[in-house]
Amino acid sequence: MKQDLLIEIGVEEIPAGFLPPALKKWQEAMERLLEDSRLDHGKAKTYGTPRRMVLVVEQVAERQPDTEEVRSGPFVAQAFDASGQPTKAGEGFAKSCGVAVSALEREVMPKGEKLICRKQVPGRPALDILAAKLPDLIRGIPFPKTMRWGSGELRFARPIHWLLALFGEEVVPFSLDGLASGRSTRGHRFTHPQAVEVKDLADYMEALDRAEVEVDPVVRQDQIEREIILRAEELGGEVIPDPALLEEVTWLVEWPVVLSGRFEDRFLKLPEEVLIEAMRAHQRYFALRRKGSSRLLPAFITVANTPVPDLSVVAKGNERVLKARLSDAEFFFREDSKVPLEKFAERLSGVVFQAKLGTYAEKSERIEKLAEWLAGELAPGDAKVREHAQRAARLCKADLVTQMVYEFPSLQGVMGGHYARISGEAPEVAQAIRDHYLPRSAEDILLGMLPKNLVGECVSLADKIDSVVGCWGVGLAPTGSADAFAVRRQALGIIEILWEKNYSLSIPKLVETALKGLHGKLKQEPNQVQIEVEAFFKDRLRGLFMHQRLSAIVQPPGQPAMGLSPNIALPYDVVDAVLGAWNGQVTDAYERVRALSALKRRPDFEPLMIAFKRVVRIIEGEPGAVDPARFEHETEQALYQSFQEIETNVRPLIQAKKYSEALSEMAKLKPVVDRFFDDVMVNVADENLRRNRHALLAEIAAMFREFADFSKVVTAG
Repeated sequence: MKQDLLIEIGVEEIPAGFLPPALKKWQEAMERLLEDSRLDHGKAKTYGTPRRMVLVVEQVAERQPDTEEVRSGPFVAQAFDASGQPTKAGEGFAKSCGVAVSALEREVMPKGEKLICRKQVPGRPALDILAAKLPDLIRGIPFPKTMRWGSGELRFARPIHWLLALFGEEVVPFSLDGLASGRSTRGHRFTHPQAVEVKDLADYMEALDRAEVEVDPVVRQDQIEREIILRAEELGGEVIPDPALLEEVTWLVEWPVVLSGRFEDRFLKLPEEVLIEAMRAHQRYFALRRKGSSRLLPAFITVANTPVPDLSVVAKGNERVLKARLSDAEFFFREDSKVPLEKFAERLSGVVFQAKLGTYAEKSERIEKLAEWLAGELAPGDAKVREHAQRAARLCKADLVTQMVYEFPSLQGVMGGHYARISGEAPEVAQAIRDHYLPRSAEDILLGMLPKNLVGECVSLADKIDSVVGCWGVGLAPTGSADAFAVRRQALGIIEILWEKNYSLSIPKLVETALKGLHGKLKQEPNQVQIEVEAFFKDRLRGLFMHQRLSAIVQPPGQPAMGLSPNIALPYDVVDAVLGAWNGQVTDAYERVRALSALKRRPDFEPLMIAFKRVVRIIEGEPGAVDPARFEHETEQALYQSFQEIETNVRPLIQAKKYSEALSEMAKLKPVVDRFFDDVMVNVADENLRRNRHALLAEIAAMFREFADFSKVVTAG
């Protein structure tokens, strides 16, 4: 027979962000335990609320299957003497098996006949296995932070108050830090705090529903989402979508109660980002827009955890708290607005960016120089872009010392943009200050949230490359999961901007320029930092190409998608080949990968690669220049003439980024190369003749390498 397994860990409120990953790891560990224990089972699923972690495994076998244990003993010649009587070796083996010598079997092995003991081992009951293993399984649930309580030694996210463990209708008996398992759960902390005994899984689910606990987070989230939409419609508004807040609120409540409140119209004079952040970050409220309008509604929706007779009392309490928050924000905004943004920038000399890299004032100076250079690269001859980029770079970190950003750190950049407009800065400068942190995350990349103008792109690129190169140069390169200064994210942001805007800016040149501004700060040799950071970017780019994660990777600007699916990775060998001869440009690398991928699908690709690799393998040392006067065979002359004609066509095509056409031209060399190897002995005794033939092949290889390192392309065999 099979039974359902139910485990509930009753705790004090666990932080919302801890629960989903911990439950996932717990489920995976339980599935491994059952597999390792040879216990057949059905679907495993986790549930949870702030006060309980629940694991259910359907249809777990009541016991392990019986197994046959086979033990190999001594050779028969050693186990019996000449008269056929057991020796000490034979008797000892039988004794260790717990059977008589006569019960042992014999089996012929390659080196002779041996004694064998076969025993039927009955499977252990699942209840015994679970009782022995569950304590360690619970101890092993991972959390970002753990604590001890009382006099016990157990560490967990929060103190454990009860343990429920049922196998079918039987309690799985075990103890954890002195707390015994049982069949009791508890309902809602305030409305049903008493213990409730349950019979089995079905009874448990019904008991929690009666005790006002919705244990399924999916059901809770759906319920919250439906009710906030309905409540917003009642208020004449629409909820501003916020999936992260919705998930967080789901894990903050056991029995969601959705209610609304209002705030005074005067607060609508504040920037809407301030209102939304005050509601979201501090109070976990959902902000609303007027229906059919972009304007905010002076109202909010919140999710309480306790049903009460009069929801208006709770709503008024939330309104009072929000009013205090918004009054503070109103004061901060009014006071900050009195000071020109440039005055705030002067205070950055007292704010440390990173101990080894100096203050934010120093970082702003580096960003300004980089942004000026970038403006010249991306908009040559446009003095306005250059002027605005310098100004925006000088002021982009100034809001870090404002009262508003001190209270709401996530508004850095956003408030700088507002204060720049109030201070009379050019609209392009204000927008660039606002946008220069973008993209902030992988989600921003997916949503296409990038700087809105060229000035913002220059400042964003400058800020990010300064951080990447600076951190790398002082020993703060990312290692494993450690990346305190988000170097990986900043590098991806650089790649995304260059990709999305189709800029031909060279990343190695960008790194080199950033290194100049960090002179005197680095703890490593600049050349070494240059090499390592270039390799880091190349690795990031390889990962993006392999996993198709750039926002527009399937269809680059102005180009057809060639049938590539976002779910199909690009060929790893083609990616490696192109990056092996990378010129430092992002979109250019992808165009080459696409062209080479298309060529690889042609039936004549394999023979072409075999011919090319044959060319590369035979080249020795530095052959020097080709001397046509030394050619002895017609085939040598034919290859040289064909190569010159094809090279003349290929180079302009590569410069024009017509990569498919360039590869088609290169492929024309294949039959001529084949004839050359058929007719000509390359490694002849005459050194001058040999070196001349190597020089010819080296020039051909150099043309191919200008496109990609074809030696990395995998071919049959």
